[in-house]
Amino acid sequence: WPEWVELAGGDAGDIKPNIVFNDYQLTLQAALAGEGIALGWSLTAQQLLNNRLLVKPLPTQIQTDRAFFLLASEDASKNKRCKVLVDW
Repeated sequence: WPEWVELAGGDAGDIKPNIVFNDYQLTLQAALAGEGIALGWSLTAQQLLNNRLLVKPLPTQIQTDRAFFLLASEDASKNKRCKVLVDW
């Protein structure tokens, strides 16, 4: 939360999280159960938003320098299915 608040232009100095999960899926499940507000990645939360299982309480969306990466051996490109994924 502190990083999100700062990137959104706020002061995160007094933020103290109530509940901390070490698993993103547990975070989403808690939000789905009405336990509070969760930060989510658009890639993984978009379907829940589209199906109106979750709502976006603020219009603010933060883009970070973080990304997903795929590491594959050279042998992976020999398998057609793996090559499709690697090329994507």
